[in-house]
Amino acid sequence: MRRVKFASIAIVIAALVALVGGSAAFAGNLVINGSFENSAPANGKAELETFNPNGTVLTPGAVIPNWTLDINSSAKAFLVTGNNDSQSTGYLQVGVSPGGNFDGSNFFMVDSGPKYSTTLYQTVDGLVKGQTYNISFYQASSQQINTHGATTDVWQVGLGDTLALSKSNFQTSSLMNNPSAGSTPWTQQQLEFTADTTGSEVLSFYAVGLSVAASGNPNAQPPIAYLDGVTMNPVPEPSTVALTALGMIWVGAVHARRRFKAAKA
Repeated sequence: MRRVKFASIAIVIAALVALVGGSAAFAGNLVINGSFENSAPANGKAELETFNPNGTVLTPGAVIPNWTLDINSSAKAFLVTGNNDSQSTGYLQVGVSPGGNFDGSNFFMVDSGPKYSTTLYQTVDGLVKGQTYNISFYQASSQQINTHGATTDVWQVGLGDTLALSKSNFQTSSLMNNPSAGSTPWTQQQLEFTADTTGSEVLSFYAVGLSVAASGNPNAQPPIAYLDGVTMNPVPEPSTVALTALGMIWVGAVHARRRFKAAKA
């Protein structure tokens, strides 16, 4: 009888350890302001700090806390609020809004032609070397108003000490095939990365959009990429999942046995 009790106690302890480990693995989203809700346009404009093609700095508009833009001489990026992605930005308006649902009321929009695209990035803290992390986000695509021709869009995602634009081992989201003067609906993407260091690494997003009919000419039929709902969570080890499942099964069996005894009495 004692052996059975000790075995039961050991299983309970193992289950508790597994549950604790599992809760540690699912410690929460490591990305701050991944839905861009802690952001607001300035002076009623959605435009971020961008540049005209001639290099003239536009008046800084929207601010996205905790995120940084790798600004170049012709970058065109925007914070969009209230699903009003056809609002006047002083540069870019879309013809057809993407269907489906996105996360919250704000999202990030960028002209994804190579000449105009820019990298959005954030330094993520609390990483553990060798730990695998799941990076989830929503993506969609559209086209500038009054333009025609099919386009493609994809997000390059990187985690490390360099940005996705230049990182050799970046991963890509699923390809968005945008019909002429149309849009690609919101879909959720899931990617997994393993941390190279303990501490901090840079999580970055770079949109690549091309014209289909113009042999990839980046200046034809402007494609527009959308991003929202960015999260990053540790992926639990298989052993932790197995132990957690074992503990839950044992606890369920104990409860079932007690109910059976109570009913029999």
